[in-house]
Amino acid sequence: MDINTKMLLGRFSDDKNFDMYNEPYLGPEANKGMAIFMNVGECNLRCKFCFFHNLPYKNTANMTKEAIYADMVAKQIELKTLDVDAVLFGGTECTQNNDVLDMARTIKPTGIPIHLHTNGTNPVLLETMFNEDLIQFIAMDIKAPKKKYNMVAGTNVDITAIEGSISLITRNAPEYKFRTVICRELLDKDDIIDIGKWLDGADYYELKGYWDSPRGRNYKNLTAYTHEEMVEMQEAVKPYFGKVTLLEGRRGVGGS
Repeated sequence: MDINTKMLLGRFSDDKNFDMYNEPYLGPEANKGMAIFMNVGECNLRCKFCFFHNLPYKNTANMTKEAIYADMVAKQIELKTLDVDAVLFGGTECTQNNDVLDMARTIKPTGIPIHLHTNGTNPVLLETMFNEDLIQFIAMDIKAPKKKYNMVAGTNVDITAIEGSISLITRNAPEYKFRTVICRELLDKDDIIDIGKWLDGADYYELKGYWDSPRGRNYKNLTAYTHEEMVEMQEAVKPYFGKVTLLEGRRGVGGS
């Protein structure tokens, strides 16, 4: 069955909600799929490079939370038949919607790994999820070095919460990566090195190339670095991490 663009479920609820769909799993086995719950509620940040905040989501149905829970249990065998490698919670900061916790608890008995993408502003929820062994993989966006965090995030950010999430992830996550979207007007090589010093010793870091999507806020005022410049930044921060990778092109634009 072709699962590359199959929409499995529509709206999660009337206001704070999720869309569920499948896309190719960007893991070691690229032939498998990932079922994704995209939070389509309000994000608590206003990152200048991000288009997720106003992204129009396609919905196929309106379902209550209880109906989705029941449907998820009923579809356990079907999900495995679809060869789904994982369930991902992402979108416009899924930890702002506390329903993500109940949904993760419902998914756990299926044995399908749960992945989560976050901006790290809700360490309390993350701690609960780690304590209940709900997360197998987590990706956290590091928006900028501390001195530039508010500027890049577009709002006042509680750095204590960010550092709390970093600590929780490095101590508890079975697998994780930190990642930063970079564009010429917001971050430079020295900023990336500062992030490296901040996260010194973390397992995995990813530099994500900015993509000037026409759906993005202020996208006309932002420009991407060249591949050569990104490689230079990658080399500069390698001493601080176990692994440093690049994600460039259309998929490189950040959201969480």
